[in-house]
Amino acid sequence: MNRRKWLSKSFQTALGACLASESLSFSSGNAWINHVAFGDQFNLQNIIPDAFRLCFGSCLNSRKDQSILKILNTVQKQSMIMLGDNVYANNNSPDSLASEYAKLAINSDFRALQASTNVLATWDDHDYGMDNGDYSYFNKENSRDQFLEFFPRPQLVNSFGADLAVYTSQTFEHSGMKVHVILLDGRWHRDITRGRLLGSEQWDWLEDELQTPCDLVLIGSSIQALSSQHRYESWGNVPAERNKLLGFLRGLNTPALILSGDRHFHELTRGDDWGIPRVHEFTSSGLNMSSGWFSRVDENNPGRMWSYVGNGFGNLEISKVIESGEELLSVVCSVVDVRGQVVKSSTILY
Repeated sequence: MNRRKWLSKSFQTALGACLASESLSFSSGNAWINHVAFGDQFNLQNIIPDAFRLCFGSCLNSRKDQSILKILNTVQKQSMIMLGDNVYANNNSPDSLASEYAKLAINSDFRALQASTNVLATWDDHDYGMDNGDYSYFNKENSRDQFLEFFPRPQLVNSFGADLAVYTSQTFEHSGMKVHVILLDGRWHRDITRGRLLGSEQWDWLEDELQTPCDLVLIGSSIQALSSQHRYESWGNVPAERNKLLGFLRGLNTPALILSGDRHFHELTRGDDWGIPRVHEFTSSGLNMSSGWFSRVDENNPGRMWSYVGNGFGNLEISKVIESGEELLSVVCSVVDVRGQVVKSSTILY
């Protein structure tokens, strides 16, 4: 049985009262309510009193205004996920990478973020050290050392001692819910000519991680997975591995949300067109790089629910609700902009 449900009339009423200035739109046959706020301060916690809250984002450049970090520090959250391009280093330059990490380390707003919440991270090409970099990048060991020094972990959760990729996972427990976060590494083993993205060890690890008992699994990928009908980097560059990922997702007993970055705009995609109705993808990019020719939202994406161009970050509020006597999982997916305001938001019920 597809457990995605319409919001109850009473819940819709409560939502409308809290977001009175918003326009609410409903789509027949879909399991989500879409509401877009303009001018309202971010305050969705009023209708979700005991939610697990998590923020995520990507693409943070030291040469641009970083005031979005101040906004991040005002939002209540249990964790922050950084999905890559966390710094922008010059190509093939370990010194440039070290310099960019040093700039971020002395940023008072970023220090406050690290001090106040659990920060998880993976990388993409600009913090890997090479534009569109892959397995052949000759300085990747140095990049890995710098990454793990800046984003320290007690230990890498992957148990493959010979595999030096930076994939990892963490399970959060909150108010009777378990949210399992998986962060992938799409750089270390990447070889497009051989149709490879993750590498065999990471695939084995991912298959095992997806069996972790939880209410919701969040899969962090630095590049888009569902939306792939564009000319930029995506899982569509490696069709066999994308199909393998979709196969894993079809076999899940729990709903999944893919979190992605890279694209310099924000987008919510539903998985119905790929036979995975209990899976969505939420792209959030960039923290301060969401502009220019790369921010294309007119490309074909059959699963697109909405998109937004502008600097900001993704926010998730996960909670349990009762619908017609049945307990469901509610996931609010919102984009918060540089003013601290919700500019796009949808609630998904599983």
